Amino acid sequence: MPPAAVDGMPRPDSRTVILAAAGGALGSRVLGAAESARYFDEAGMEGGGLSESGPGTLNAAVGLVWRALLLWLALLLLLSLAGWLA
Repeated sequence: MPPAAVDGMPRPDSRTVILAAAGGALGSRVLGAAESARYFDEAGMEGGGLSESGPGTLNAAVGLVWRALLLWLALLLLLSLAGWLA
């Protein structure tokens, strides 16, 4: 179990934080409901509007990877142009 924070609430480990961030980016719940509620849900905000994972989640993940790839390629192009002009 992760160490307790100053306020007595348990802290999530790095794996849990990464999975929660990925689920938020995809708009679906990647963590189990119990684990998500333990660390991230506030009273009255259970689930945070995230849906359960389904077939559309894979399409959203592929789209997220493509957008990240295009962003890095654009950055590489800008850095190459800056180096060529300097």
